[in-house]
Amino acid sequence: VEDGRIEPFPASASGHAPSGSLATNRVAYLELEEATATRPSRTTLAVIDGGEHRLYPNAASLQGFANGFVAWSPDGRRVALVAAQANSRNSLWIWDPDAREPFQRLLELPVTVRVRGIAWTPDGGSLVVAEQESRSDIVLFDIASSIR
Repeated sequence: VEDGRIEPFPASASGHAPSGSLATNRVAYLELEEATATRPSRTTLAVIDGGEHRLYPNAASLQGFANGFVAWSPDGRRVALVAAQANSRNSLWIWDPDAREPFQRLLELPVTVRVRGIAWTPDGGSLVVAEQESRSDIVLFDIASSIR
Protein backbone atom coordinates (compact mmCIF):
# COMPACT_ATOMS: atom_id res chain seq x y z
CA VAL A 1 0.00 0.00 0.00
CA GLU A 2 3.03 2.27 0.33
CA ASP A 3 2.88 3.19 -3.36
CA GLY A 4 -0.92 3.59 -3.39
CA ARG A 5 -1.59 0.64 -5.68
CA ILE A 6 -4.66 -1.45 -5.08
CA GLU A 7 -4.19 -5.15 -5.72
CA PRO A 8 -7.46 -7.07 -5.87
CA PHE A 9 -7.40 -10.83 -5.44
CA PRO A 10 -10.00 -13.33 -6.51
CA ALA A 11 -12.08 -14.95 -3.82
CA SER A 12 -14.26 -17.95 -4.46
CA ALA A 13 -16.94 -16.73 -2.07
CA SER A 14 -18.17 -13.76 -0.04
CA GLY A 15 -15.42 -12.50 2.30
CA HIS A 16 -15.78 -10.67 5.62
CA ALA A 17 -14.00 -9.85 8.91
CA PRO A 18 -10.47 -9.15 7.59
CA SER A 19 -7.55 -8.87 10.00
CA GLY A 20 -4.01 -7.95 9.03
CA SER A 21 -0.83 -9.18 10.72
CA LEU A 22 1.80 -6.47 11.04
CA ALA A 23 4.37 -9.10 12.01
CA THR A 24 3.99 -11.19 8.86
CA ASN A 25 2.19 -9.02 6.27
CA ARG A 26 -0.60 -11.59 6.00
CA VAL A 27 -4.34 -10.98 5.96
CA ALA A 28 -6.87 -13.45 7.35
CA TYR A 29 -10.59 -13.28 6.72
CA LEU A 30 -13.63 -15.54 6.59
CA GLU A 31 -15.18 -16.72 3.31
CA LEU A 32 -18.84 -17.73 3.35
CA GLU A 33 -20.05 -20.12 0.69
CA GLU A 34 -23.82 -20.02 0.44
CA ALA A 35 -25.83 -23.21 0.70
CA THR A 36 -26.77 -25.07 -2.45
CA ALA A 37 -29.38 -27.73 -3.12
CA THR A 38 -26.80 -30.41 -2.34
CA ARG A 39 -24.89 -28.93 0.63
CA PRO A 40 -25.34 -26.50 3.52
CA SER A 41 -23.50 -23.17 3.70
CA ARG A 42 -19.95 -23.31 5.05
CA THR A 43 -17.36 -20.85 6.24
CA THR A 44 -13.65 -21.13 5.53
CA LEU A 45 -10.69 -19.29 7.02
CA ALA A 46 -8.75 -17.65 4.18
CA VAL A 47 -5.22 -16.23 4.42
CA ILE A 48 -3.48 -14.01 1.91
CA ASP A 49 0.26 -14.53 2.25
CA GLY A 50 2.62 -12.73 -0.14
CA GLY A 51 -0.09 -12.51 -2.77
CA GLU A 52 -0.95 -16.20 -2.43
CA HIS A 53 -4.52 -16.97 -1.43
CA ARG A 54 -4.78 -20.04 0.84
CA LEU A 55 -7.91 -21.60 2.23
CA TYR A 56 -8.13 -23.49 5.53
CA PRO A 57 -11.49 -25.33 5.51
CA ASN A 58 -13.24 -25.70 8.83
CA ALA A 59 -13.61 -29.14 10.32
CA ALA A 60 -17.16 -30.45 10.42
CA SER A 61 -17.43 -29.54 14.11
CA LEU A 62 -16.77 -25.82 13.51
CA GLN A 63 -20.10 -24.03 13.22
CA GLY A 64 -21.31 -20.46 13.37
CA PHE A 65 -18.51 -18.56 11.67
CA ALA A 66 -20.85 -16.95 9.13
CA ASN A 67 -21.19 -13.97 11.51
CA GLY A 68 -17.78 -14.38 13.14
CA PHE A 69 -14.56 -12.44 12.97
CA VAL A 70 -10.81 -12.88 13.37
CA ALA A 71 -7.75 -11.23 14.96
CA TRP A 72 -4.04 -12.02 14.42
CA SER A 73 -1.77 -12.56 17.41
CA PRO A 74 1.01 -9.94 17.78
CA ASP A 75 3.68 -12.41 16.58
CA GLY A 76 1.60 -13.40 13.53
CA ARG A 77 1.62 -17.12 14.44
CA ARG A 78 -2.03 -17.58 15.42
CA VAL A 79 -5.47 -16.21 14.71
CA ALA A 80 -8.23 -15.82 17.28
CA LEU A 81 -11.68 -16.49 15.83
CA VAL A 82 -15.13 -15.77 17.14
CA ALA A 83 -17.98 -18.03 16.10
CA ALA A 84 -21.18 -16.02 16.30
CA GLN A 85 -24.47 -17.52 15.26
CA ALA A 86 -27.95 -16.09 15.88
CA ASN A 87 -29.78 -17.59 18.85
CA SER A 88 -26.82 -19.79 19.69
CA ARG A 89 -23.74 -19.68 21.88
CA ASN A 90 -20.75 -17.60 20.76
CA SER A 91 -17.41 -19.33 21.09
CA LEU A 92 -13.73 -18.36 20.95
CA TRP A 93 -11.28 -20.38 18.86
CA ILE A 94 -7.58 -20.32 18.07
CA TRP A 95 -6.18 -21.30 14.69
CA ASP A 96 -2.52 -22.28 14.84
CA PRO A 97 -1.30 -23.90 11.61
CA ASP A 98 1.68 -25.45 13.43
CA ALA A 99 -0.39 -27.13 16.16
CA ARG A 100 -1.39 -30.78 16.18
CA GLU A 101 -5.02 -29.61 16.07
CA PRO A 102 -4.99 -26.37 14.03
CA PHE A 103 -8.50 -25.28 15.18
CA GLN A 104 -9.00 -25.35 18.94
CA ARG A 105 -12.07 -24.11 20.80
CA LEU A 106 -11.08 -22.13 23.89
CA LEU A 107 -14.41 -21.12 25.34
CA GLU A 108 -18.12 -21.35 24.76
CA LEU A 109 -20.12 -18.44 26.15
CA PRO A 110 -23.67 -18.47 27.54
CA VAL A 111 -26.46 -17.94 24.98
CA THR A 112 -27.17 -14.47 26.42
CA VAL A 113 -23.62 -13.19 25.76
CA ARG A 114 -22.63 -11.80 22.35
CA VAL A 115 -19.00 -11.05 21.52
CA ARG A 116 -18.68 -7.62 19.89
CA GLY A 117 -14.92 -7.30 19.61
CA ILE A 118 -11.67 -9.17 20.20
CA ALA A 119 -8.00 -8.18 20.43
CA TRP A 120 -4.76 -9.75 21.66
CA THR A 121 -2.65 -8.36 24.49
CA PRO A 122 0.82 -7.22 23.31
CA ASP A 123 2.51 -10.35 24.74
CA GLY A 124 0.07 -12.68 22.92
CA GLY A 125 -0.83 -14.46 26.16
CA SER A 126 -4.37 -13.17 26.54
CA LEU A 127 -7.38 -12.04 24.56
CA VAL A 128 -9.38 -8.93 25.37
CA VAL A 129 -13.01 -9.67 24.59
CA ALA A 130 -15.86 -7.16 24.47
CA GLU A 131 -19.08 -8.87 25.47
CA GLN A 132 -22.62 -7.60 25.26
CA GLU A 133 -25.16 -8.99 27.66
CA SER A 134 -27.76 -6.95 29.51
CA ARG A 135 -24.81 -4.59 30.01
CA SER A 136 -21.48 -4.58 28.20
CA ASP A 137 -18.27 -5.92 29.69
CA ILE A 138 -14.64 -6.05 28.63
CA VAL A 139 -13.04 -9.29 29.74
CA LEU A 140 -9.40 -10.38 29.78
CA PHE A 141 -9.19 -14.08 28.90
CA ASP A 142 -5.84 -15.80 29.60
CA ILE A 143 -5.28 -18.28 26.78
CA ALA A 144 -1.87 -19.62 27.84
CA SER A 145 -3.47 -22.18 30.15
CA SER A 146 -6.15 -23.09 27.58
CA ILE A 147 -3.98 -24.01 24.61
CA ARG A 148 -2.98 -27.65 24.32
